[in-house]
Amino acid sequence: MLRIILLFSIFLIGCVSTGKYEELKNSCEQKEKTCQEELKLEKEKFAKLLEEQKNEIAKLTENHNNELKVKQEKYNDLLRQKLSLRTSINQMEGSVDELSQEKANLEKQKQEMEQALEELRKRKEESEARVTEFKGLLDKFKAFIDTGKLKIKIIDGRMVIVLSSDVLFASGSKVLSTNGKKAVAEVTEILAKIENRKFQIEGHTDSDRLMTIGQTNWDLAADRAINVLNTMIKSGMPETKISAASFGDSRPIVPNTTKANKAQNRRIEIVVVPDLSLLPGYEDLQKMANEVSK
Repeated sequence: MLRIILLFSIFLIGCVSTGKYEELKNSCEQKEKTCQEELKLEKEKFAKLLEEQKNEIAKLTENHNNELKVKQEKYNDLLRQKLSLRTSINQMEGSVDELSQEKANLEKQKQEMEQALEELRKRKEESEARVTEFKGLLDKFKAFIDTGKLKIKIIDGRMVIVLSSDVLFASGSKVLSTNGKKAVAEVTEILAKIENRKFQIEGHTDSDRLMTIGQTNWDLAADRAINVLNTMIKSGMPETKISAASFGDSRPIVPNTTKANKAQNRRIEIVVVPDLSLLPGYEDLQKMANEVSK
């Protein structure tokens, strides 16, 4: 069988002419060349397309990276702005707290200033009232002052009516003379009309010792003050508005070195008692006293 096929093949080959064979060969070579060129063109096209795609991808990647970079920078800027805003807010909150504290301090200072001004106003009113009252006393006792029966002074911040003991009493005596009773009654008539004021009768002597055994200048000053007090009460002075005190020779107004000086130190002082409730801080003092007394 194999031999038959081989013989048949030889026969067929022998039947194709040489020219035909060359023609077929050339045709095949041409087609192969054409195929190679087409393949080469396709490869070139593919390579070009691939290059274009690579370039496009690279361009897109670059654009994407640039956009990402820009966005990252914007994000960083926003983040920095956020941090800056947070710092500013914290500073503003701190400033607000400081302003609030400063406002509270100013409000406190304002209240303290208003309180101080109110106290100054009260002191001014009190001072003006005392000046007015003092002038009023001077006017009321002008006739007595002009005749030398009494003097009006400010002693230790108090208004004081000073009467010479030599006018009121005989030497060494505790009993008011007739002229002394008259003078006290005239003074009482004026003082009793002064409202909302209390008076203290204070007795003073010179430094000479009494001849009476067992009696001191304290006793004499006390007896004289009490006798003046009783005479004032009889003359119309309410008992609730008057009191008496003795200072003996402990408070001379001039040295007891001459007769004239000693005469000045022998005196009766009618003190206009100040109303402490009108003084600034009185309420605080009263509160403290009440707390201590509990």
